[in-house]
Amino acid sequence: SNEYKSYLSSSMSDSLFEFFHHEMICYFESGTPIHLLPSRVPCNAPLYTRNEYKSYLSSMSDSLFEFFHHEMICYFEEAGSRDQVYAEMERVGQRVGFCLVEKSTMAESRFREDVEVVKYVCKDMWLLLFKKQADNLKTNHNGVYVIQDNRFRFLSRIGQVPEYKDRCAMYLAFTCGVIKGALTNLGMPCTVSCEVGVIPTCKFQIVVQRPS
Repeated sequence: SNEYKSYLSSSMSDSLFEFFHHEMICYFESGTPIHLLPSRVPCNAPLYTRNEYKSYLSSMSDSLFEFFHHEMICYFEEAGSRDQVYAEMERVGQRVGFCLVEKSTMAESRFREDVEVVKYVCKDMWLLLFKKQADNLKTNHNGVYVIQDNRFRFLSRIGQVPEYKDRCAMYLAFTCGVIKGALTNLGMPCTVSCEVGVIPTCKFQIVVQRPS
């Protein structure tokens, strides 16, 4: 158990880019209809100044996953609207979350309550994905949970300007999907929505779908 947890906190986090890359291949291979464009078109409203981007490139060895995530958004944005980008990124995240939680919980004891499952996501999985735990978890004890991250990794480089904030949802869609996929795999089918406060603070609201 301890050896497996060590693997998750070191080797698996170091190969997250590799895992994401593999899941992207599986995602495209599954036949999801996506426009494959021959040319590379720059993203609208660049997120980085020249100096910020140089600094970003210099730290790519530590944030290749973040870089890949950003480029996936750019790729989908070439083919459709922001709503379509959100939907595609959410679907990718759902696949990644479903598979990732299957691997990461192999050494875990069975979760007894829904709140334990959500705590696992906002602590262990958050640490695996973002190198930190989520900052807060709230629940109404009736199937609604809110995860708050005060410095969300995918928003940390977005500036405080209106056109950037309008793009934030695209940078949260993948994580919404990860949460949804992970919880679904652990027996908690749900819907996940996101909300951005003062960048880079954001919240993810989980609504568990109860049997009718």
